[in-house]
Amino acid sequence: MARTPPAVSERYLRWYANEYLKRYFTTRHHLAWLLKRRSQLCIRANGGDLAEAVAWIDKILDDLERMGALNDALFVNAKVRSLLRKGNSEALIRQKLGGLGVGGDSIKAIFSEIQEESGDPHFQAALNFARKRRIGPFRLDKREEHRESDLAKLGRHGFRYDLAKRILALEPDELDDPPF
Repeated sequence: MARTPPAVSERYLRWYANEYLKRYFTTRHHLAWLLKRRSQLCIRANGGDLAEAVAWIDKILDDLERMGALNDALFVNAKVRSLLRKGNSEALIRQKLGGLGVGGDSIKAIFSEIQEESGDPHFQAALNFARKRRIGPFRLDKREEHRESDLAKLGRHGFRYDLAKRILALEPDELDDPPF
């Protein structure tokens, strides 16, 4: 039997936001969406005013930002770097973070910052993807036989054609950490 949600109140929404932030790092946009959805659920069950709940949500989010518990710039920086290490292309990163309310300008700024620090982030992400999928220079046998399918995998994952060809042209002995 499902539990009835509590009545919506500023105290309850603040508690819910804090509990969520204890477990997950997120953006202001995403947390606002979660709190609004939770408010609607409580209002549907117990009655209440959604406009009042939205005002509480804005106040709660402002307080969380002021305390440093909610920081969109820090979130975007950490998430982009994490997704690049996992071998995600810029297109895929934009898609994933777009759903959390992150704009393309902030993603572009992080890519520029990474490029200044350590070189081409697109190349490193494609290389990480190839390593993870054991394609291209990380394939131990029949590299030429699988060239077209490897190229297609890189393309489907959002990497540019010229970058995919560059990755597949690498030899295992050119890598910092060869596959064998």
